[in-house]
Amino acid sequence: MTNANEQKFYKALNDVFTGEDIKGNGGFVNLLAIKHAYYRKMLAEFENLVNKNEILRNDNAREDFFNHLYSFFSRYFSESGSVYYCKTAYADKKYERVYTDNKDVILFWKTNMLYYVKSDIMYKNIVVSVEDNGQKIRFAFDCSEITGKQNNEKKEVLFEYSGYEIPNFIEEEKEKCYILKVSYSIKGRKTKQEEIAKESGISEEAIKKAINVFNKQSSVDFFINKNAKKFLTEQLDLYIHQVLLDEQNEFDSSALQRFKIFKDFALKLIDFISQFEQELVRIWNKPKFVLNSNYVITLDRLPKEIIDKIATGSGLEKQIEEWQTLGIVDGNFDFNSRNNEEKYAHLPIDTKYFKDIEEEILALFDNLDEALDGRLIHSENYQALNTLKERYKGQVQCIYIDPPFNTGKDFLFIDNYQESTWLNIIDDRLNIAKLFLRDDGNLYMQLDHIEEHLGKILLDKHFGLENYQAKISWNTGDNISGFKSQAKNWIRQSDYIHYYSKNSESRYFIKAYEFNKTGESSKKYGWLDLLGANKKLLFIEKWQNGKFIREKINETNVKPKGTIWNDVFSMQYSETRETESLGFVSNQKPENLLRRILQTSSEENEIVLDYFSGSGTTCTVAHKLHRKYIGVEVGIYFKEIYEDIIKLNKNSNESDDDSNEFDDKARSFDNTSVIEIISETEKTKTVKIRKIGQLGRMKIVLNGDRTFKIPSSTQIKTPHLTSDIDWQGGGFFKYYDLEQYESTLSKMKYSEISPVFYKENPFENYVFLTDSKLADVLEFNGKDVSLDFNRLYENID
Repeated sequence: MTNANEQKFYKALNDVFTGEDIKGNGGFVNLLAIKHAYYRKMLAEFENLVNKNEILRNDNAREDFFNHLYSFFSRYFSESGSVYYCKTAYADKKYERVYTDNKDVILFWKTNMLYYVKSDIMYKNIVVSVEDNGQKIRFAFDCSEITGKQNNEKKEVLFEYSGYEIPNFIEEEKEKCYILKVSYSIKGRKTKQEEIAKESGISEEAIKKAINVFNKQSSVDFFINKNAKKFLTEQLDLYIHQVLLDEQNEFDSSALQRFKIFKDFALKLIDFISQFEQELVRIWNKPKFVLNSNYVITLDRLPKEIIDKIATGSGLEKQIEEWQTLGIVDGNFDFNSRNNEEKYAHLPIDTKYFKDIEEEILALFDNLDEALDGRLIHSENYQALNTLKERYKGQVQCIYIDPPFNTGKDFLFIDNYQESTWLNIIDDRLNIAKLFLRDDGNLYMQLDHIEEHLGKILLDKHFGLENYQAKISWNTGDNISGFKSQAKNWIRQSDYIHYYSKNSESRYFIKAYEFNKTGESSKKYGWLDLLGANKKLLFIEKWQNGKFIREKINETNVKPKGTIWNDVFSMQYSETRETESLGFVSNQKPENLLRRILQTSSEENEIVLDYFSGSGTTCTVAHKLHRKYIGVEVGIYFKEIYEDIIKLNKNSNESDDDSNEFDDKARSFDNTSVIEIISETEKTKTVKIRKIGQLGRMKIVLNGDRTFKIPSSTQIKTPHLTSDIDWQGGGFFKYYDLEQYESTLSKMKYSEISPVFYKENPFENYVFLTDSKLADVLEFNGKDVSLDFNRLYENID
């Protein structure tokens, strides 16, 4: 007879293999189906062994056995099926400090043994009942078409009416319901509650209530345990020691024998459970395929015969349309009637429109790596770093990152990670990023007041305190007024940039100097720093006659720059908003901030890496300063143009400069970037914005950063850096997507047949041995083997 502890244990075990009951398509749903199928097979074998055990046929022994199994395993299974501290003493603490033999303290957090995968909402098929004019109305939400989000991409949910019937997607439901099909919105489609009301005959108010209930489903972090077997085995040892040392417990030889049986069976389960986690680790760390690769090159780098083919190519019309959208040419532009060759010498050609001649273009260069100025990669950054690490190991001179600050606010990227999750994200990526640096390389990590103290500890962990060089306080703006000035606190006006070297003794660094006082000399050089080993050997970097040079400066009235930077204000306070703002909300960085970092910490032609590249400021500045670059970004703003819907809050307080001023997010972009007002009240406005993304920005940079118009027709001036160094344009870069973890999971094919169980210990056998996984790209013809990657993805590089 099954006892209560036995029932609780099997339910907990079921949770670790299937987690929440997620409906729909996609990689994670595929994964959960796989886990559930193998769980059933393993469970039958496990129950068979338990029932065969002579000692466990005793009811008391059996109840005690399952009590221990439940007490132990239920501590480590999360709602998403992840294996880590969940219901232990550590579960309610974000981090602990743990003493070690060789360090005074180290930072410990409850998810430190995990890879963070993504945050998502667990959409489930549910029935919701609401009251409407005294009548009870039942809605069934069908989530079968919901696919898992890639990483942390932002997606809006769409609801559509699909009939009044018994929902066959919910087994226990036998009554008719109003069915609302749930899917992710494509191309900006919106839920039209008025249409649902018209089709169903139900009031909009009732529909709104039901959708609100549905939307209150929980957000869950998905993790993978890096070594589940080691983790669970260690925790099992701790559990056993705690039980044995508890003075309230008494053990005779019989009790000790039963406890040994518990340990043996627990280890069997650990062996089996850890196989799934290890399989996920392999998939997570698998180098990812390159997809949808294209090149952007300016006309001045192409011979006449290639330009003639472009002029007659079928993709020219779409190329010109893109230039017009980016403001590079006007609506009257005719490629075949270019009467000013110099003006149009730096038009950026995107090979996605000219695939038929792409190979001819690439064949122009003997060494493509040397010819390319940089690479832009659309990918979750762990996947990108892990894929690129062997290719760029020890080759990067400078890394700059501006990661999410864990503010709890929702920007275009998801930036509301729990603190432990944020630590995982930064820690794992720093661990790989260090491999990219040359021995004389440098890393800069920018953070705000919320996480900079923890960021510093992580940097010490990976680079060593001996390689800590400076903490730069960036004064984001002296003009404290408006919405922010209303805070009842010291007004925050700085971010912090931690500077580390890979090797303190061999690091590359050029000192920056500034003028002691303003005058004609300082006006002459604009916002540029003077660079040099000392006051007598000063220079500036600039372009001259198409070449990047170092111009010597004879100036003695200078002083070295310190760690308080008061001369480069943020986009929010500086007039650079007019010259370089691309509407990338409030976290776009001014070009001169990056210019100072790259000029002091790298030479021309050396590689710069930014794996939180956002709007592309690092890559933009690196390109102008003749550095090579790698930019990694996962967000929608990687594209030429991106759209987003945001909610703006009007300032309710009277301020000195504008009583109707919007909050920081609203002030981050001009009104003309708004292409649609969704709704508006006295205190809020919901709008759709359309702005230039990273890829579009880089194409504008290649064109010379000339005066251009963004899609909303706002005139944009030439950025200061472009004027200061006389940047004229030109360039050649590659951009592509990387296969993502979710995509890999969705492509994995696992066998439906039962795994081979050996009598000795069926739980240790590799249960995925007979599965094809990704092997269907292989074709065998006798001894010959060929690969057909198109069976996995289209447009694979």
